Amino acid sequence: MVKFDDADAYFSGVVKSVSISTLTRTTSDAVIERKVSAVIDLKMIDKDGNILWFVKDFSGREEFQVTTENITDMASRTIALRKIAERIAQKAVSRMLDDF
Repeated sequence: MVKFDDADAYFSGVVKSVSISTLTRTTSDAVIERKVSAVIDLKMIDKDGNILWFVKDFSGREEFQVTTENITDMASRTIALRKIAERIAQKAVSRMLDDF
């Protein structure tokens, strides 16, 4: 791992939005599945402050099951957000390599 001051470049990002919406309901109108979506802007900056690469409105989404227990729902939502972060990171690296 490289210390920040020793790095040739670094990533900076802004989370523009995170939203949760209902995906599936039962016939009795109870929610059984939700979708979490996130949109970010991401850029790579060199140590002189020059932007080397950027992408706007990069997005990801993940579905998760809803239960009657709030703590389980929070854990499922957290796992979904982590999956989104991983997927966005993978897509960003892939796109960045394509752009160079």
